[in-house]
Amino acid sequence: MNIAVIGAGAIGGVVAAYLKKAGEDVVLIGRSDQVDAINAHGLSLKGVRGAETIKLPALTRLDKSYDLVIFAVKTQDIEEAFAHNSEFLEPGGLILTTQNGVQADNILSGHFERNRQLSSIVMFGATYVSGRELSPGNEGDSPLLINPKGAYLEPTVFMDVRNSMSIAQEEIFGPVLSVIHFTSVEEAIHIANDSKYGLAAMIWTKDLEKANKMARRLRCGTVWINTYGVFLNEVPFGGYKKSGFGRELGLAGLFEYTQLKHIATDQTPGGRSLVTSWF
Repeated sequence: MNIAVIGAGAIGGVVAAYLKKAGEDVVLIGRSDQVDAINAHGLSLKGVRGAETIKLPALTRLDKSYDLVIFAVKTQDIEEAFAHNSEFLEPGGLILTTQNGVQADNILSGHFERNRQLSSIVMFGATYVSGRELSPGNEGDSPLLINPKGAYLEPTVFMDVRNSMSIAQEEIFGPVLSVIHFTSVEEAIHIANDSKYGLAAMIWTKDLEKANKMARRLRCGTVWINTYGVFLNEVPFGGYKKSGFGRELGLAGLFEYTQLKHIATDQTPGGRSLVTSWF
C-alpha cells in the first residue's frame, strides 16, 4: 500500500515516521521549507525513548494517486489542503483524517463518498488491535489490504473508543468491534441508547434479573441475553429509530399485511351525534 500524509507538522511527522518504520511506502506532503529540511536531513523524532532520524521522501503536493491519503492538518486548513492536492485526490483511494475527526469527516464528505473515508481515530485515542493478533494465521501485513481481487478488512478491534466517534456511531458492515468502557449500569444504558440506530442489543451477565431490567430500557427491537442471533418465526423482528419501520415475523409481522378500519354507528334516538368536534 502506498500512503501519503498531508501535513508535515508534529502530528503528520509522527504518523509518517511511524508508517515508515512499519515498512510502509509513505510520502510526506508539506510546505516548501519543511520539504527542503526533511529531504536534506530526514525527519527528526525526539521523545522519552530517545531521538531518531527517519529518512522518507517529502513533496509540496501529491504527485500521483495513493491507496491511502491521511490529512494531518488542522480542521480549518482541510479545505486549503484539499484544493492544493485535488488533482490526485479525485481518482480514488481511501481518506483518513487525524484531527477533530467528526468535524473533519463532515468537511471532507463534501468532496468524497463516505465509503472512501476511514473513521478518524488517531487523535481520538482509540487503540487499534489487528486481526493478526486476534486470529493467528490471518494473511496480510496491514488492517486494510489492497490486492488484485479487491480490498478487505481483517477482523479488527478498536479499544478505548468513545461513543462520539464515527466507529461507534456508524454501522460498519464488516468484522469490526468497538470497545467502550462503562462504570455503571446507568452509563451502559445511556451509551447504548445514544445512537440513531436501534436494531438489536446483547447483554452478557450472570444476573438475569438485572439483564431483564436493562433490556426493557434499551431502545432497540431485539435484546439477546447471554446469546446472539436467535431468530424465531413466531417472534417479531424489527428495529427502532433509523433501524427500520414495522415488524417481520410473529403476529406483529402478520399485522403488517393488514389495514385497520374504524366503523362508527350512531344508534341514539333521533340520530343525535355523540361527537361535536374532533377535540
